[in-house]
Amino acid sequence: MKRLTPSEAIGPAFNRTREILFQPFHFGRSWKLAASTYVAIMGTAYMPFCTLGLICFMFWRPNLYGPIRLGHAFLGILGALVFDVLLFWIFTLASRMQLVSFDIAVERAQFVAPAWRKYHPLRWRWAKLKLAITTPLALIAWLPAIVIIRWILRSGFVFNAAQQNPFQIVASLMLGYACFFAGLSLVVVVGGLLTDFVLPSLALEEITPGDALRRFQAHFQQEPGSICGYAALKIVLAIAGFIAHYTVSSIVMLFFYFLVMIPAIIGGIALPHMATTGRVLGGAGIAVFLLCFFAIALYVQLLTIGTVTLFLRCYAAYYLGGRYARLGDLLEPPGQSWWNLQPAPPPPSPAPENPEPPAIADEPAS
Repeated sequence: MKRLTPSEAIGPAFNRTREILFQPFHFGRSWKLAASTYVAIMGTAYMPFCTLGLICFMFWRPNLYGPIRLGHAFLGILGALVFDVLLFWIFTLASRMQLVSFDIAVERAQFVAPAWRKYHPLRWRWAKLKLAITTPLALIAWLPAIVIIRWILRSGFVFNAAQQNPFQIVASLMLGYACFFAGLSLVVVVGGLLTDFVLPSLALEEITPGDALRRFQAHFQQEPGSICGYAALKIVLAIAGFIAHYTVSSIVMLFFYFLVMIPAIIGGIALPHMATTGRVLGGAGIAVFLLCFFAIALYVQLLTIGTVTLFLRCYAAYYLGGRYARLGDLLEPPGQSWWNLQPAPPPPSPAPENPEPPAIADEPAS
């Protein structure tokens, strides 16, 4: 496969996404593939938010709250631990779904269950690799935000807002939010690079996570500028894709909104003039309309956002495919290219060595 630049990989990624989801479009299967790819985003990184937040608050709380009772502290920590364990369970499932989304993008898997079973032995190696890298990085990246929040709480800005300069309060809160989202962006970018460059080696070969990381390091040493340009362009494509998702889903839902609201308004006007049975039936009809509206909204939202995430997955595969032969052969088998995925025409058959002379027609009698 030809080695593509970050901009050259956009075309084949768009074409492959269209063929996977919309050629042909299946109402249930296409939605399931798109939704599965979107759910995989939750496996990018893991951070025990609740436990860390509660511990920081208990140690750095302002004096306004007074002493913390032992029973309240125990219940708070227990609830935070339960919630973080639930988040960890979701993280492991989403990490396995990342492997499934790779199968959907690269091998055009049309069913989720076979790919889910296929990557059962690999799920823990992939999850442990991300835990070893992204979780400590998240703790380091969000340390400035924690320090700023501690300073805000102990200085009493929030609790004595009437006696403080409002601009100083807003500036402090904005600084804390900026540090938090900067750390979040760093963790997401690192987790995305692991998914784009390390996951393919683990999925296609029986190698250790350390070997996969060293392979990524070798790629980065060979083309640092290209990989940085790829990461920057992927962020731009993600922002543009989410804007397109919001626009398309809003237009579609606006149509269904009017489709649902018109019967609801008619029912609301007629409901007071109905008998008891009519009111029950009218209320049931409105409930059914609302249920249909929310079901359609869920379908449209997951289909559009899943299309964007699948495109980004295909974009990463095509960029790496020219630098990783095994991946490139899956994306473009010999004799095929991204603009013509049909099998190459067979070569013409060689002419026979001793061809028979063509038959001569009899001359007409004079």
